[in-house]
Amino acid sequence: MSPPQASHPLPERESFSLAKFNHIWIIDGSTVGINIILFFLNCFPSLAQF
Repeated sequence: MSPPQASHPLPERESFSLAKFNHIWIIDGSTVGINIILFFLNCFPSLAQF
């Protein structure tokens, strides 16, 4: 039951924090992917010799 806010856009601060959160989430996601790849390469060195 949130008040109707379709008449005006989000405040500048709120939209900025949302964009910052999305940016951090993208960075964390790529870092997790790199960590998984490094983990597999460390655990299974034979995979690194393609």
